[in-house]
Amino acid sequence: MILTGINENALSKIQFYPNPVKDQFYIDNIQEESDYKLLNISGALVESGSFIKGANSISMSNLESGIYFLQLQSKSNFRTIRIVKQ
Repeated sequence: MILTGINENALSKIQFYPNPVKDQFYIDNIQEESDYKLLNISGALVESGSFIKGANSISMSNLESGIYFLQLQSKSNFRTIRIVKQ
């Protein structure tokens, strides 16, 4: 059986580090422009913006220690990354 027309999730190939993070959180290998939302453990919006193709980063130095969720939304894909802030 041959399947056609299946798009690979462009957000599945991204690389992110360091986790846990102290200051700067890096997101590499973004295949297409994506919007992002950074949420705290309670679900409150901390920051939002857009990432370009390639390498990007978020400064987390001013945030309190705890767990955050980075939601990435491209034209056709969605991904959530759990981040631990030291």
